[in-house]
Amino acid sequence: MEKVENVVKSVVQDLSPNPGSTIKNDQETSPVETTVNLLLASDYDLPSQIEFVLSRRGVPKEFLPYTMNEKQKKTFDVSIGYYLHGPVGTRKTGTAVAMMREIILRKSNPYKIDTMVRGIYDAWFFSVTDILGRIKASFKKEALESEADVIDRVSSPEMIVIDDLGTEKVTDWTLQTLYTIIDIRSRTQRQTIITSNLGLEAMGHHMNDRISSRIRGMCKIISMTGRDQR
Repeated sequence: MEKVENVVKSVVQDLSPNPGSTIKNDQETSPVETTVNLLLASDYDLPSQIEFVLSRRGVPKEFLPYTMNEKQKKTFDVSIGYYLHGPVGTRKTGTAVAMMREIILRKSNPYKIDTMVRGIYDAWFFSVTDILGRIKASFKKEALESEADVIDRVSSPEMIVIDDLGTEKVTDWTLQTLYTIIDIRSRTQRQTIITSNLGLEAMGHHMNDRISSRIRGMCKIISMTGRDQR
């Protein structure tokens, strides 16, 4: 039994965050892998692996432990977007991660094929700094992805967290880039959770009214209050 558990642990580490990853064919599957996969095909234990999944989906290590209590879970609507705003240290990012965790747990139907875990809900975490940094990197000659690739990667998932909107330096390029992403997600009705230090009115002044208008139409607005808890 101990040997099987060790194999399971090894196999679970192969969970891939890359959509469209190649699945090994039957000729590449060893007998021991086949046995383990048959055991896990219908009962992959997602709750025990959720922090690993979150980390592979972009969530920073310090926010992995954030969860909802039972009362919050009962009232949480997993089908809509949220705009969490408030002063620094009011746990906006932690709350967004707790929401993301609950959405993945409720909307996933996990199973294994060979060493690949499938059926994990398509939810990802992106900071605005990372999004803009990846797009700038795509302009380099040796880049492996284009600007369009990055925008598609952020725009296409069923659910994403956009963290720290409004902290970036405002230029015509950043405004157009962020508007493009938010507009695509709004038009395709894809669930989006956004965190910001700015309320929507202040966001309109900081960026522009087009962005704040799109956010208002796609998200429930939640004001986070309290003392700095960092």
